[in-house]
Amino acid sequence: FVTMGRLSPEKNHQGLIKAFHQLQKKRADPQLFIIGLGELEEELKQYIIDLELENKVHILGQLENPFPVLKACDAFVLSSIHEGQPMVLLECLVLEKKIVSTNIPGSYSLLKNGYGLLVDSTVEGLAEGMEKVMLGYNDFKQFDYKAYNRTARQMLEDVLGKEWK
Repeated sequence: FVTMGRLSPEKNHQGLIKAFHQLQKKRADPQLFIIGLGELEEELKQYIIDLELENKVHILGQLENPFPVLKACDAFVLSSIHEGQPMVLLECLVLEKKIVSTNIPGSYSLLKNGYGLLVDSTVEGLAEGMEKVMLGYNDFKQFDYKAYNRTARQMLEDVLGKEWK
């Protein structure tokens, strides 16, 4: 599993790590890669040590090009407790990555039609979603980024009017 984002409270990395710890009790083989920097980095590193996950959870820091790591992992997990427009989900959809995400408004608007697995915004919800993907859940619709771009452009043109063109 991989996640990417600022290491800050709203991203809920501690909840994700706790969910991953629960998953480890059932399935010892997964790894979790966290891409990003932020104010909680040292606290999260200590939490990983406290849970004895040093060989399973890896904080990679800020990467100049995170896309090879995203592509190499089996699934992306978004554990945020709130988001606006989660660009990382759009990037993962273009990469055809399986997505497990908390069911919050920003994620829901992108994934509601079956593009990702929406789960309760709890430790248990995240753990269950990750396990479901590990057990083979693959009922994800293919994301058409060109159609998404056309729709987004049309919405912008509708708001700004013809003078924008």
